[in-house]
Amino acid sequence: MRNVLKSLLFCVVAFLIIQTAKCQNVGSPCNDFSECGYGNFCCVSKTRPRGRKRRSTDAIGTCQNIGTEGTACLVNNQEKPLNSIFFVSCFCQAPLKCIGSGVIDVPLGEIGTCGYPRKA
Repeated sequence: MRNVLKSLLFCVVAFLIIQTAKCQNVGSPCNDFSECGYGNFCCVSKTRPRGRKRRSTDAIGTCQNIGTEGTACLVNNQEKPLNSIFFVSCFCQAPLKCIGSGVIDVPLGEIGTCGYPRKA
């Protein structure tokens, strides 16, 4: 019985440590998605791209939360591979999609809001 209680206590402590570590990811510096813990975060660049220039290798971002319903997003961010660094905001959490507003931010593309796609 004592071993069962020790195991249960260990599991609870381990769970709390993992949850605390996830919460600490928001705002942490990053250069790609993997540095944010692969959870509900992505790496968002601190600088906006200018024209067609490639981003410098020293461009650093911060870990941000993946988009939830009603948050701002970029339609183009939905198509990027998960290991990318994103501009302005993260992609939307599944099954949400970035629904375009028709407003274009040059050179980033169409601005939108995370929401459920309309059925045709």
